[in-house]
Amino acid sequence: MGACGSSRAASDRLRLIEKRRTMSTTSPSLLGDTGVIRIPSVRGISPWTLPKVKSLEEARVDPSDGQTLGSCLTQLFAVPYLRQSVPRGFSCFPRPRKSHFGVRLATLQLLRDRAQHMRTHEGPPREGRGVDGTRPVRRPAGTPLSTEDVLHEIVRVDTKETRGSWLEWLEMQMPGHAAQANVYVVHSWAAPFEELTESIEDAGFNSHSAVFWVDLLSLSTWDEEGTHWPTRAASVSPRMHTLKHSLVILSPWYKPAALADLWCLFEMAMATKAAGDVHIRIPKAHHQVFDRAVAKDLESVKKVMVDADITGLTNASRKAGDGLADAVLEGGGVGVSELAERVTLLMRAWL
Repeated sequence: MGACGSSRAASDRLRLIEKRRTMSTTSPSLLGDTGVIRIPSVRGISPWTLPKVKSLEEARVDPSDGQTLGSCLTQLFAVPYLRQSVPRGFSCFPRPRKSHFGVRLATLQLLRDRAQHMRTHEGPPREGRGVDGTRPVRRPAGTPLSTEDVLHEIVRVDTKETRGSWLEWLEMQMPGHAAQANVYVVHSWAAPFEELTESIEDAGFNSHSAVFWVDLLSLSTWDEEGTHWPTRAASVSPRMHTLKHSLVILSPWYKPAALADLWCLFEMAMATKAAGDVHIRIPKAHHQVFDRAVAKDLESVKKVMVDADITGLTNASRKAGDGLADAVLEGGGVGVSELAERVTLLMRAWL
C-alpha cells in the first residue's frame, strides 16, 4: 500500500513506543485484563496490541528520516517473541487470524513440491501419538510425506515462532496468497499429501477462483482452534454453510483412509447438511484400477466404499479417551445412526 503513513506519523508512533519501552508490562497503566500492552491510535491509524513481554528493551528501532512506519515496525517485530495481533486494514503486517481463509491450487502445488523434495531425507523425531493412535517413529528416507508428516515437518516448523496458522505465516512471507475459501476439503491426515493435491487438481475447479479450506493450513495447530475437538466440531457446520462446495478425498480407493477416520466421516455428514455441492474424488493415479474394479465387481467396491464402521470407530475413540467421539456426537449435533445414514447415502449416490 506504499507508505503506511507520513514520516511524521511514523515518528509520532515511534515516540509512543520509545516512551513505553522501559516500562514493565506489569504496570497497571499499560495492562488491562488481557495482559497486553496497548498503544493508542495515532493520526487515524488503528490501535494495535503486543503480547505480554518482560520489556521492550531488546526491540531497537532507528526511526531515521524518511523511514516509513511499516519498515520501522517490521524491524521492531523482527524480534521473534513480539508476534503482534493487527487490526483489519493495517496491511503493513499479516492479517488478523481468519480461520475461514484458504489457499489456491498453485499454493498447494508449491507445498506439494516442497514435500516431494523432502522425501529423500529421513523425517525428524516425533512427539505424542500419530493419527492412528500409535507412538510415531521417524519417517524413513524415500517415503512420501503423509498429510500428518507435512504437519510436523513443514507446517509446525514454519509456524514455530509465530504460533499461528500456516496461512498466517504464508501471508508474512508472500502477502496475497490467502483468500476467502469457497471449497471445504475433507481428507485424512494418514494419506499421502501429494495424493491430496493431485485429487484437488483433478477435481475440475477453476484454478483462479477456487480457494480451498484445508484444516492443517487454515487452522492454528498451536492452540484449541486446531487441536480442541469440541471447538473444531462446533465450527464445522457454520463454516460449511458459508462455502459453496465440499470436496471429499478418498485415498487409497481400495481402503480409503477417510472412511476409517471418525472425524472425516463427521465432516462428510455435515457436508450433506450444508447448502453447497459435495464432490468426491480419488487420486488420478488410481482411476484406471478403480474403473476396472467397478466394472468387474461393483458390489465388492460398494462394500469397501459404503460400509464404514462408525459404531466401531466411536467405541474405539471413547476407549482411547481422546474426546473425539463426544465432540462429534454432542458438539456436532449428530447421533451415530444419523452419521452412518448420511455417509452411506452420500457414498451410494456417488457410486
